[in-house]
Amino acid sequence: MKKVCSWCGKELKRSNVDQSDHNLLSHGICDDCKFHVLAQGGVKLREYLNHVGVPVFIVDKDNRILASNKQAVETFKKNLPKVDGVLCGVVFECDHARLPEGCGKTVHCSGCTVRICITKTIETGEVLARIPAYLDSTQESTNKVHLLISTEKFGDAVLLRVEDVSQLDLYMDHVK
Repeated sequence: MKKVCSWCGKELKRSNVDQSDHNLLSHGICDDCKFHVLAQGGVKLREYLNHVGVPVFIVDKDNRILASNKQAVETFKKNLPKVDGVLCGVVFECDHARLPEGCGKTVHCSGCTVRICITKTIETGEVLARIPAYLDSTQESTNKVHLLISTEKFGDAVLLRVEDVSQLDLYMDHVK
């Protein structure tokens, strides 16, 4: 018997109860979908996001952070109340966000991978997975810090996952 998640269709496990009929199907819920269902049932958004296990932000169409999880604020060395409503480039310590024009308004911003991915997902609903991006400081002693980002539609906003942050500690300490 085959068991699949009722929400996403992912196979959960096969049962050895009756090997003669491979067409039998049972349903359950996978761990990922369990948290989505809980979130719809009234679990506080931050509590839900804290279950994701990697740094995540909920970002609006203007690249403003609406919410984040504990891993995100710890990774980017921020305080939670100071992150809400702030542009991604400011939270990520982008050098271009410090220019007089600000995050999203410099000549460099049109090529920002984070901005491009958020916009594409908002406009098309397309899920983008593990897209290479980097943070770059103009200070000579800092190297490019490579990240992998993923985006998926989350209502009218985007869930932005930040992965592979192994070099981020050195970067965040240096730009302060």
